[in-house]
Amino acid sequence: MKTLLAVSAGLAALALAGCAGHIHTSLIPEDSDPALTLGVFRHEGQEAPLMALEFRGKRYEGRGFAVQRQPNLAALRRQYGTDIRHFRNIESGADTNHYVYSAEPKLTAGDGATLRCVVAWQAIGAPAGYCVTNEGTRIPFRFE
Repeated sequence: MKTLLAVSAGLAALALAGCAGHIHTSLIPEDSDPALTLGVFRHEGQEAPLMALEFRGKRYEGRGFAVQRQPNLAALRRQYGTDIRHFRNIESGADTNHYVYSAEPKLTAGDGATLRCVVAWQAIGAPAGYCVTNEGTRIPFRFE
């Protein structure tokens, strides 16, 4: 009975974690604009993708943007040469470590101001990129 309860609790925890998606909540200060004080980026799970940044005291947020997934073919060729078996695993979805993800969310503040962002990350990496304000200021960021 104790074993069944422990297994059930473990499965419930995994199920709940799976629903939450992959969330990045910490910006790396030395790789991000000093005027950024808050950052959140969610890109997996059952909820729509979300990106929020606080820039110069104003909160910008975007939801439901498209996330693109492409294989990093140059890295694959360098690492595996002509090993066709490995390419088949990637093509079938059995190996997802070699994908590059990208998104171009538009973040909006309460007053209507916008940030247009470009974000990219590898399957085992953290999102990084930049946003551009309405005035053309470029704001770099990198999440942990």
